[in-house]
Amino acid sequence: MILRIILLSVMLLFLSKKLKKGPPELHTKELCYLCLTPVVGIMFGNIIFRLLFTVKENVFFSLYDQYPAFIGLVPLIAALFYAGMVVTVASWQEMVGLQEEKKKYFVEQQLRAIRERIGEVEQFYDGIRRMKHEMKNHLTNIKGLAGSGSYEEMEQYIARMDESMDVLEMSARTGNAVTDVIVNDKQKAAEKLGIRFRSDFVYPASDRYNAYDIAIIVNNLLQNALEACERMALGEKYLSLSGSRKNRFFLISVKNSFEGEVVFDKSTNLPVSTKAPEVSGGPAPLHGIGLSNVRCEAAKYLGNVDIKVKKNEFSVTVLLQERSSHK
Repeated sequence: MILRIILLSVMLLFLSKKLKKGPPELHTKELCYLCLTPVVGIMFGNIIFRLLFTVKENVFFSLYDQYPAFIGLVPLIAALFYAGMVVTVASWQEMVGLQEEKKKYFVEQQLRAIRERIGEVEQFYDGIRRMKHEMKNHLTNIKGLAGSGSYEEMEQYIARMDESMDVLEMSARTGNAVTDVIVNDKQKAAEKLGIRFRSDFVYPASDRYNAYDIAIIVNNLLQNALEACERMALGEKYLSLSGSRKNRFFLISVKNSFEGEVVFDKSTNLPVSTKAPEVSGGPAPLHGIGLSNVRCEAAKYLGNVDIKVKKNEFSVTVLLQERSSHK
């Protein structure tokens, strides 16, 4: 009994030090998982205790007298249960730590990409401001050419203006500067690859959504779709994006054509690859990393990610709902 108390004290001391390292908030499933070993140990210990000491017709029986090996066996069993508890907590903390590191790594990658996009947005609007400033000079020059009758030179001058303004043109308007750049950038990439691109995305007019979060979702979905279309050898290549808000919910959907077979990871239920031939040096199409990031972002808004594969069409639908407070 003294040995069991010592072992219990050592285990509690060790666990207290482990849990003081700032463990994340426990969910119900995780709490049940951690409590499984100690609950089973307590129940098993009570059963053994009742078997070792019995009273029958006012006569006390002790199995320790008949089986002296129990004197060492019972503390050994207790030690194994305590060790199992320690290993369970340590493994859980390590698993959570690895998940957090993985999530942090990929989110940082995405945030870095979004910051680059914001830089492009700033350059874009700076170009617009310069163009407005120079417009007066352009009008003055055009009036001068028209006044002198140099109509051929005036046409060439206007043509050069059109070329310079085309660089600043954004065909897709989403209602947000960040998603404007992402959608237009992916649209241009799709056009270069011969992919039919359609966008019906409207950014939700609510401060309950963070532009970075929405941008990460849209960027990952479109990138995966472009990679899948690019690897198609036959058939029509197309990609469509839609985003609409209804009451407190915001729905983002991306559909694209693809070729090959979609293989799902059993542990994550996310696609990891296809059997379509891969471009040398390129990432695997429909990989789960981008969709894993999408799922992480959706979780911030108590949302979910629905993936469907129908014939040669791959679709991902992300449902978000407004957070109670803006973070």
